[in-house]
Amino acid sequence: MYALILCLSLMVNVSCWPSRDLRHFTLYGKTKGVNPTKLKINGVYYAIGKSYYPNREGKSIEGFILYENGTYLDLHSCEFDVDIKTSINSLISHFESRQQMYSWYIDHWGAFMIVGDTMLLQGFESWRMPKPGTIVYRSVVYDYKMRILNDSTLVGIYTNPPIKFSLFKTSHKPDSTNLFTTNSRIKEKLEKLSLKNKSDQ
Repeated sequence: MYALILCLSLMVNVSCWPSRDLRHFTLYGKTKGVNPTKLKINGVYYAIGKSYYPNREGKSIEGFILYENGTYLDLHSCEFDVDIKTSINSLISHFESRQQMYSWYIDHWGAFMIVGDTMLLQGFESWRMPKPGTIVYRSVVYDYKMRILNDSTLVGIYTNPPIKFSLFKTSHKPDSTNLFTTNSRIKEKLEKLSLKNKSDQ
């Protein structure tokens, strides 16, 4: 029984990083630094929306963090708290208290690159239903864009109506260490794909 559970666990873990999906993760390693006059990254970008709970008048907040090395952390969302500062601190503390676990969640992480006044982002949508005839789930790369309004405001142009994200400055950010840098097998694959993409251009 233990062997069966271990086998299934390994299959699920492997299915999170199929090479066919890594192949489409083309922004990896392209950003080596961020120009602060173009876009500041010393904090959390956040947006406030309607409550996720039906028939509730409250609001929700979602946020993400950009790092100098071109990766980003999606803090996902939560119900809006007393004020912006309290809500963002709750998002950060929630992540930090579970960082060891979340560092292995593929759908929290991604890569970004700035081209002119547009920020290109790639992330992973995990736990897609398996293909017919298989029993493992898979994760899929998705692309979206944000328009840079100024050095601390982004507008997501992947939704209708667009979502505006504003920078809330913080004194620290959670560590950016994740699967991209801690799993040598994944990192080696991504480095090879990055070199291949450069040679094909």
